[in-house]
Amino acid sequence: MVIRDLLNLCEITKGKDNKAVIASNIMYVVGQYPRFLRAHWKFLKTVVNKLFEFMHETHPGVQKFLKTVVNKLFEFMHETHPGLQDMACDTFLKIVQKCKRKFVIVQVGENEPFVSELLSALATTVADLEPHQIHSFYESVGHMIQAESDPHKRDEYLQRLMALPNQKWGEIIGQARQSVDFLKDQDVIRTVLNILQVFLF
Repeated sequence: MVIRDLLNLCEITKGKDNKAVIASNIMYVVGQYPRFLRAHWKFLKTVVNKLFEFMHETHPGVQKFLKTVVNKLFEFMHETHPGLQDMACDTFLKIVQKCKRKFVIVQVGENEPFVSELLSALATTVADLEPHQIHSFYESVGHMIQAESDPHKRDEYLQRLMALPNQKWGEIIGQARQSVDFLKDQDVIRTVLNILQVFLF
């Protein structure tokens, strides 16, 4: 299978530029076959984790099957190759839109739904992303959460998803209570705008 070969090639290839080329091929191919991904949970999980790797990739320009690809995508989210992070976030959104239900059910051989696993590592997963990439990532996870039919679980997932922006918001409000001038700082204004954009998704 092409994806398996690309994943293996990515593991043995040396050099960020070479890995970025292979990674972009992986993302393109997996984005073209949502029906296959829906039918093969382990492969889908690998693809999504691989996307998360790509989201950490920051090099200029690119900003076990399913679980391996997905884990590799998560690794790429931490990389510094240009455009790789953007491509990983975009591919993640595309896959989630087509396969969202798969992420909220407990799959064979798993202890919890993938969305819960993802939310447990949220801070690490988004650590290397730019604000626009974080917005895309949150939109993707929002689609997953929307697919949850149990309202209690959906609320729990949503609270976990919003914990980081809510914490940052609380810190800003706390500082603003001490001095309103704090809100005039350009970095604070940017942070507030980013938090508000996350809430819109």
